[in-house]
Amino acid sequence: MAPQAAICKFHQLPSGYRNDRCAFRHVKICQFNAVGACTRDPCPFLHDTSIVCNFFLNNRCTRGHKCGFLHPQLPTASGARRPPPPPPSPLGNGHDGSASNAAPAPLRPRQARPPPPQPIVPPEVAKLERCQDNCKPQLGARLAAVQQDVENELRKEEQIDDDPDYNTDKVDKTIEALLDEQKALQEAQQQVDIEAQEIKQLLPFQSDMHKMEFSRRLKCLDFRTTADNRLPIYSKRSVLLEAIERHPVVIVTAQTGSGKSTQIIQYVSESAERFGLTPGTKMVVCTQPRKIAASMLAKRVGDEYGSPQSITVPKFPGCRVTSGRPPIAHFTTDSSLVNYCLANKNLDDYGVVIIDEAHERSLSTDLLIGLVKLA
Repeated sequence: MAPQAAICKFHQLPSGYRNDRCAFRHVKICQFNAVGACTRDPCPFLHDTSIVCNFFLNNRCTRGHKCGFLHPQLPTASGARRPPPPPPSPLGNGHDGSASNAAPAPLRPRQARPPPPQPIVPPEVAKLERCQDNCKPQLGARLAAVQQDVENELRKEEQIDDDPDYNTDKVDKTIEALLDEQKALQEAQQQVDIEAQEIKQLLPFQSDMHKMEFSRRLKCLDFRTTADNRLPIYSKRSVLLEAIERHPVVIVTAQTGSGKSTQIIQYVSESAERFGLTPGTKMVVCTQPRKIAASMLAKRVGDEYGSPQSITVPKFPGCRVTSGRPPIAHFTTDSSLVNYCLANKNLDDYGVVIIDEAHERSLSTDLLIGLVKLA
C-alpha cells in the first residue's frame, strides 16, 4: 500500500477518482502558486510543484494555467528545453483554446461537387418511353384541332342567333360531335399511360415469349394511336376490360366503324392472365353471322395483333393445334359454335364468348345466346 504521506495525483480531477476509498492524502494544490501569483500567507492550499501533470506529458491537458499540477519543460530532439504552453487567450485559435503564433493556413477554393450519377435505364424501358412519347403528340395534335373547331362553331352560333330564319340544330349537332371527340381524345391520352404500365409489367423478361409479347404490344400501341388507325373504342379500353371482368354478361353498343368487331377481341386477348385464358386450351371466341365475315376479320385482326397465328378460324370450334404457336382467339360462325355447344355444354375450350352482330336476331344467334347462358 502507498504511504499515507503521499499526495493523491487524481484528487484534483473533476471526477474525484476513488474519493474516500483512496489510501493517499487528498490535499488541494494552490493553482495561483503554480504560476507564481499566490498572495495569501498562510495559504490554505498546498504549495507543491513537484507533482507532474500526466496529461501534460501526453499532450492532453486542456486546463492550461489553471491546472494544479506541474507542466515541466521537456527536452526536444536537439537537447533544448521545450517551454510550457502559454496561458489560453479568449482570442486563441488553438485546438484546445490556446493562442497560436502560426500563420493561418490558406483557404482552398471549394470544389464543385460532381453531379450525381444518372440511373441506368434498361433499353427496353427506354424503348417503351420513346413509344409513349411518340403516341401522345399524335393525340395532342388532333385534340388541339378539335378544340379550335369547337371555338369556331361557337362563334358561328353566336353570329347566327340573331337570324330567326336560320336553323341552329345542325350547328348544335356539330358542336356536340366535336365535344364527344374531344372527350374521347382526352381519355385516349390517359389510356396510353395505362397501357404503357401494363406493358412495363412484362419486364424483366422471364422467357422469349415475354420478349416477343413486349415487342408486339409496343407495335400495337403505336398502331392504335396513329391518325389513320385511331378508333373511338380505344378510349374505353380500360372500362370495357373492367366491365367484362366484373359482370358475366356485357352488352356493347356503338356506331358502325367504332372498332367493336376488331378491337374488343384484341383487348381481351392481351389481358389473358386477367381472365384466366391460356393459348390453345382456354381461349376467347368471337362469332359472326357469316363465314366470309369471320375469315376476313380473322385475317385483319391477326395482322393488327402482330401475330396471325394467335387469331385463327378453326375448322370447327374447339379444334386444337398440334404444331406451331397455339392461338389465343378464334373467329367462327354462330351455327358452328351452336354445334360445339351441343357436344360440349360447358364450353371447356373458351373462357370468353363474344357474339357479334347479335342485333340481327337470327335463329343461330338466339340459340347460341340461350346455350351460352346455360353453360
